[in-house]
Amino acid sequence: MSETASRHVHTLHSGSNADVLVDVARLYIPEGALVADVTWGHGIFWQKTDCSRFTLVGSDLDHEVIRGAQAPRDQMALLTLPAPTFLVAHCAHLPYRDQCLDAVVLDPPYLHYPGPHLAQDFYNNVATTKGMSHQRILRELYCPAIMAAARALKPGGVLLVKGKDEIERGRQCWTRDEMPRAATRCGFRDQDMFLYEAVRTLTLLRWEGHAPQRHARKNHSYLFVFTLTDSPCLAPHGRPRKGSRSVTLNGERGSGYRWKRLVRDHPAIYARYMAGELPTVSAAAKEAGLVT
Repeated sequence: MSETASRHVHTLHSGSNADVLVDVARLYIPEGALVADVTWGHGIFWQKTDCSRFTLVGSDLDHEVIRGAQAPRDQMALLTLPAPTFLVAHCAHLPYRDQCLDAVVLDPPYLHYPGPHLAQDFYNNVATTKGMSHQRILRELYCPAIMAAARALKPGGVLLVKGKDEIERGRQCWTRDEMPRAATRCGFRDQDMFLYEAVRTLTLLRWEGHAPQRHARKNHSYLFVFTLTDSPCLAPHGRPRKGSRSVTLNGERGSGYRWKRLVRDHPAIYARYMAGELPTVSAAAKEAGLVT
């Protein structure tokens, strides 16, 4: 048995995204899997992972980023590992068929925009999240992307989601609670959570116009692992059937019909339910006008 195969995988890491993904991929991405990184960026997630075991497809909203990620034709012969395929696509509007993927990796911009600071230089957050609050990022980026992944993943497929706690206007925003809730409300089950300390982190750097410190700086982030159990995004053709008393969701008996109707016809309202703004499926259905 090789040293890599015999080494145990632990939840606590120190390093970069690439360091964490080596162990996560070994544990959760099976041989021959079809993997989609739907927020490719510069592809730093995969810099240390052996991708020869599976097929990797990268997509990003910025076509210039994808163009830069593709190797010139005269350099293809120099690559020792299979080069990923690249697509231009929004993470909430994936171009994949239903139930065709084995794993999805999601890492959208997750820092809210309080003003000019070093996050712009490192992540170009302004292009995506300028003017967006933490809750709006959760509702309009994470939740629709999780719904899109639930449609494209096979039953039992794996969803890897990157996130980080943050402070907004003096209030703690706990991503560690928000991500599992959003994923569970879209048919996923908690599988794992990796916690790691970044070697170089924005929270330890000097922000422009910084105020006196009132909270501990957050130099950790998470990589959540979820598995798909029952996707609401795959409603049968035509109108979902009523009266299925055996169908329950989060303790709400008979909510399966409303669950699929909301996802199919009112995804924005369902995203609010995933984000915790509406407490139950029934409340979301009432908001959408499905029940009185």
